[in-house]
Amino acid sequence: MPLASRKPDPGAVRVSAGSAIDDAIRRVGWAVITIPPHDEAPSFAYTVGLTATFRHPELMLVGFDPSGMRSLVNMAGGRVKSGIRHGDWTSDDKIIVGETVWFRRVAARDARKWALLAGHRYGEDLVLLQMFLPDERGLFPWDAGVKAAHAKIQGVLMAGMAPRVLC
Repeated sequence: MPLASRKPDPGAVRVSAGSAIDDAIRRVGWAVITIPPHDEAPSFAYTVGLTATFRHPELMLVGFDPSGMRSLVNMAGGRVKSGIRHGDWTSDDKIIVGETVWFRRVAARDARKWALLAGHRYGEDLVLLQMFLPDERGLFPWDAGVKAAHAKIQGVLMAGMAPRVLC
């Protein structure tokens, strides 16, 4: 069935985003794709373009308000543009005032499922880092004593949950 005849699904990722993404990459160096929550899958946002423009892994944030995630991912992209490099188990205390953000590498099989447009662009070469934000006590999903809801919402990739995808 052609894509145009399918019923729209607000939680689905469409691979035909096209020129707006390319325009953003040309202007800024990356684009941010935001996906609202749907069924059991949380909202998420990720970059497309950091790899090609800055030879840096793409970035992703899971489980928060889409507009807030867009801003945070853009701030992290700005740090990359200024020369900051992130990798697995690296942190950055300049994205959110007074907080530390951690980065963890997403397994390749999950990276292409979640960051679909980046996966289509980079294929097997896609490297994706998930940004983790602390809870109100400064704890992360892997810390003892973190609230279960905070660990669950940011830890979906650690648990192997798949997003809902429409191709």
